[in-house]
Amino acid sequence: MTGIRAKLKYIWFFAVLIICAGMLSSKTVSASETGTGGGYAVTGQVEGAGYSAQIYDPSGGFPAADADCILGTKDGYILAGGSSGVIRYDGRTFERMDASDGLTSGRCFFEDSQGRIWVGTNDNGIVVLDKDESTHITYGEGLPSSSIRAFAEDNDGNIYAGTAAGVCIIGSDLKSAQINDDRINSRQILMLKQDSSGRI
Repeated sequence: MTGIRAKLKYIWFFAVLIICAGMLSSKTVSASETGTGGGYAVTGQVEGAGYSAQIYDPSGGFPAADADCILGTKDGYILAGGSSGVIRYDGRTFERMDASDGLTSGRCFFEDSQGRIWVGTNDNGIVVLDKDESTHITYGEGLPSSSIRAFAEDNDGNIYAGTAAGVCIIGSDLKSAQINDDRINSRQILMLKQDSSGRI
């Protein structure tokens, strides 16, 4: 069963990476002209927009054997996270990001309203990437668990982190505090969403 899951994870990752590669590639009609591109071009929803597809795996230059999450950032990079760390792709080359600041794995990504990238690791807390700086938030700094599963942001810019043992809120000072609610304490939180009123 684990072999089948690994193959399905690979198929899912490469399908998403193909679409993201289409977003980075040159298009017949630019995204600024149509307001769309990437997946819309792949599915034929935009007339005259093209895309290119490329499969990336260890034999094709991708420097990891798995990927659990993927993010196309506002500044044009693609991030892929897995059990072996975080890989950054600029459209030409893959770079394994330095793990010494906590990027030992990548379980989930989130880009906040300030353009910071939040990386949830599987067993090493959170790493916040802000341009050339990074901040490592761990169990010792108030996370209810070192295993992070999801992120969301409220209207005040607070970040909510769903963990394997409840939810915490992280303010602008990057200090973490657990939300104490018997309904979610010690629960594995797999997804967080914001509604139209800004509630998480």
